[in-house]
Amino acid sequence: MADWHPTAYRTHTLGEIQERGADLVGKEVTVCGFMEANRGKGAICFVDLRDGTGKLQVFLKGDAIGEESLDVVQRMTRESTLQFTGIVAQKRPPKLKEGESPPPPAYEVVANGVEVLTRANVPLPLGITDTVSIGLDTRLDNRFLDLRRAHVNAMFTLRARVLQYGREHLISEGFKEINTPKIIASASEGGTNLFPMMYFDTPAFLSQSPQLYKQLAVLGGMERVFEIGPAFRAENHDTYRHLNEFISFDIEAAWMTDEDVMGVQERMIHHIWKCVAENDQEHIDTVNEYRASQELEPISVDVPSLPFPRIDYCEAIQMIQDAGEEIQWGDDIDSSHCDIIAAKYPGFHFLPRWPMEMKP
Repeated sequence: MADWHPTAYRTHTLGEIQERGADLVGKEVTVCGFMEANRGKGAICFVDLRDGTGKLQVFLKGDAIGEESLDVVQRMTRESTLQFTGIVAQKRPPKLKEGESPPPPAYEVVANGVEVLTRANVPLPLGITDTVSIGLDTRLDNRFLDLRRAHVNAMFTLRARVLQYGREHLISEGFKEINTPKIIASASEGGTNLFPMMYFDTPAFLSQSPQLYKQLAVLGGMERVFEIGPAFRAENHDTYRHLNEFISFDIEAAWMTDEDVMGVQERMIHHIWKCVAENDQEHIDTVNEYRASQELEPISVDVPSLPFPRIDYCEAIQMIQDAGEEIQWGDDIDSSHCDIIAAKYPGFHFLPRWPMEMKP
């Protein structure tokens, strides 16, 4: 778990309290979050609070926080931002049927103070806990709310973990991280179109690759370098293999053959998948809960075996021809041809040994 430090607004995250609740029982804490729901009338109220680390129940009584403050919370709109100060307590365990195993202990905050940081306007343009399908335009127009949805937040967390695990592995193999310019004067790699722009009064382009700068770094004696960064390519992107803007792992190393480079790549991917499978199942489960509500198949993280298959260009051409497609040696392999290859090799695989005139 991350080592969160207190801020001016809170002493603990909600995830910290659930994770370390046994050590915090009886202690006063201050927490902040979005109000997911509230329940109760009269002299008591329960608030379901959520931040970026987890959820927590806050219990409020009128004689502890005052009738006026209690009334404000009971009439508060969903997704409003609230700050509570109170005492950590262990929640009463649920009633169990005979033979049922008790769940792990859960914790709550018994509030003695509350402050409204931001009141949410209603109605909300989209539901945070709803499972109703939402149009893409609505999601993008209200992206800050869309990101509060558990499965969307989980996907961004998984993305961050993939970058973290990949970076850690490359560093463990002796690579140094570099950052290269993204506004360039001319093409740094052939075969792709560039997005033009003006750099003050000088024509320039968005970088489509850090290739030149990586090679300069290696020639300068840095041995092994990598960059995790954006690339921009003005290409037809109506395929699953092309994007106009994307984030890539780019590596460069001295004294390596193509087989050595493939070894670095497959070890990195294996490490990423292994770490996600071992450390991040909770986020996979969150995504699958949403997918189940949409009647979609669950996703799983299957750690690939090493080494990955190597399918030489000549073998790939033969496979495509055997499937009845018209292709000759020297032709490019497009996305439909890749589907044919993937039917036989459904996991990660390499397509090396291309003709030099195609991939110089």
